[in-house]
Amino acid sequence: PDKVIAEPQLLENQWNSAELQLNGDKALLLINDQPVMEQILDEENDRFFGVFHWNGETEAAAKDIEWSPT
Repeated sequence: PDKVIAEPQLLENQWNSAELQLNGDKALLLINDQPVMEQILDEENDRFFGVFHWNGETEAAAKDIEWSPT
């Protein structure tokens, strides 16, 4: 089950940061360095990651993407 830790505090007219940490079966999502959600992943979970937005309703852009398998 998902555990919402806090509502994300988004920055207006600035870049927001997102970080996804995976430690064993526990996934933790941070927005602007603040934890906002954690989830225990099922053993069968393939651990795919993607980004989604509603075209025409929201805007999405990405920069400075980093991947570190730690």
